[in-house]
Amino acid sequence: MAEINYYKFVGEDSRFTLNNSYNMREILKRSGLSEHTFKNRFKGRYNFDDSHLTTLRMKPSSWVQFNNEAQRISARWLKIPLIIRKEKKK
Repeated sequence: MAEINYYKFVGEDSRFTLNNSYNMREILKRSGLSEHTFKNRFKGRYNFDDSHLTTLRMKPSSWVQFNNEAQRISARWLKIPLIIRKEKKK
């Protein structure tokens, strides 16, 4: 028989009680996470907080694609094909 793991909540989310332990099914039901997401985020953990329950955890990229106007214009022209294909006559 499989062992049931309990996870202690140490955050401020209103769906959970501070310092109370929950099993996987209770956390999935209250948070709305998928089982796959749960397994990835909770692997090797015994405590969890608000950051483990958010749906989007990725930070927006700070990478800038174009540094100046010349690069923007160049990119626009590079998207245009060099050879214009003529349509076949019917």
